[in-house]
Formats: sequence, structure tokens, C-alpha cells
Amino acid sequence: MRSQRSSVGGNYRLLICREGCGEADTSRAYIVGTLALSDTAIRSQQEKLLFYLIPTDTVLRSRRMARLAANGCFQLDRIKEMGDSYAGIIEGARIHWRRISRTDTIVFPLYRSPDAGYTVKLVQAGETFRGTGRSWGAGTAAIAAPDDSILVTRVGDAAAAECLNRRYSAAA
Repeated sequence: MRSQRSSVGGNYRLLICREGCGEADTSRAYIVGTLALSDTAIRSQQEKLLFYLIPTDTVLRSRRMARLAANGCFQLDRIKEMGDSYAGIIEGARIHWRRISRTDTIVFPLYRSPDAGYTVKLVQAGETFRGTGRSWGAGTAAIAAPDDSILVTRVGDAAAAECLNRRYSAAA
């Protein structure tokens, strides 16, 4: 735990791996992508209308989540098929990340439906984040998958966060 919270704003390279991600060795990665995080909510009039997670092909709604402003986004590329993960179902979306209490840990979804999801939990250490991703589901969407390892490495400033300005379609 830290007494001062570190800024997370920036553009990052994202690796989702099985059994550990290495900075130099990406052979265990099954998804690579970009992640843009902003330290403040997106303020434009259109962005105020965003829901918690707006993917490119569907809108996932919840009364509680609808009140949260987008403060990040991601773009993913699946390079290997795992078959037992909800990561990568949505290739790109705006997100709302949040910090856990007074720690350097942040959490956010990469996928969410009424009965399934993929949640990321990362701990910041300087210019990188390391953590886990977890697929979960209930009923027919139940899934038995190991937690993934996630490595997120800073590649630029938040001011250049291109996906924050990208228009994601919102088909109902």
C-alpha cells in the first residue's frame, strides 16, 4: 500500500498470457493489444452518454454501471485461440477502470454480459502493471478456466490516447 497514489494515465501495450507473461518473451501470449487509461473521465458531451462498457457490436447495460463515465479504452488482437476464456470476445471498447481503495491496484472489465465476464486486476509498479485476468460465468455460461497473467507496459502519454476518440457503434 502507498500513501500517495500514482498516476495511471497513458497508452500501454497489453499482453494476456497463460502461465506468465515475459517482457522479452511473448510466446505465452494469446492476446496482444493496446490499453489507454485516463486519470479523469472523458468530458465531451457525447462521452457523457456512454455506458460502463461499449463494445464495437453491442451495448451492455446496467443501472449502476451506466452512471460511470468512461476513463479508458482497449483494442485487442487474438493471436492464439484458447477456447476457455472470455478475453477477446470484444475486440475494442471504452471502459471505466477504478482504483481499489488507497492502493496501486486497478480493476476493469474486458467483457461483460448478464451472465459472464472477464475482469482484469492489475498492480502498478512504475511504468508497468502486472496482474491477472479472470473469466467467469453462471449457468450455461459457466467456464472452468485458469486465471490469466497480464502484463501492461507504458508506451506513451495519455494525451495520445487514440481509442478514446474512436467511435464505437452501439447497436442495441
